[in-house]
Amino acid sequence: MTGNFKKLIESVQGDIILTDALYQWANTPTGTTATDNGKIPKHGLILKNLIVRYGKERADTCFKNFVKIVEDAGFTFESGYHDATLLVNEYLNLNPVLKLQTLYMLASAPAKDQHIVYIYAKFKDQWFQHSLGSYYDDNRENSKKTFKKFSGILKIMFDSEPEPNREDITRALIELGFINELEWITSSNNEFRPYIFSSYLEDIAKNIDRYVNIKGAI
Repeated sequence: MTGNFKKLIESVQGDIILTDALYQWANTPTGTTATDNGKIPKHGLILKNLIVRYGKERADTCFKNFVKIVEDAGFTFESGYHDATLLVNEYLNLNPVLKLQTLYMLASAPAKDQHIVYIYAKFKDQWFQHSLGSYYDDNRENSKKTFKKFSGILKIMFDSEPEPNREDITRALIELGFINELEWITSSNNEFRPYIFSSYLEDIAKNIDRYVNIKGAI
């Protein structure tokens, strides 16, 4: 490992936005083959996710601080996440601050957003994987088809009027912490923006009926 992991963790402890940024950064899907060949993610989508979750002013300030924290701990911001992924995920399994944050937000979320989370949890393995910002036409068409299916299930189960659109669905899932839109650059220089499921919420997704009450909604 190139950086000081203990210092990195200590620098974000007690701040939910910095911890969230750390998780997203450590789980950026661009692999070592790409970064070793100079295909470096800019990590701007992390800030975009934080803005949806916490508001622009707080997110902007914390993201700037986060970049400095990463570099002060001896990691390279652009590609150093490769050295931190396993340790960050292990840390969050032992210190479930982001999981507790999601549970708090989910409990107070509007019914529509809770229903979106419920259907996502039930069908997340069939979820459209990439945003419309992914630069690959075949993938974009497949993503549109899968989204249409997902939206249709929501409408049938919860009698949604009008039929929920893509922006509403992705906004709810990002805002509540279930997904992050992150940057994936392949070794062949294709650029994708996959929606990455937050792995620390696996238990919640598997047992979503414990957390979202849909009785009377269908």
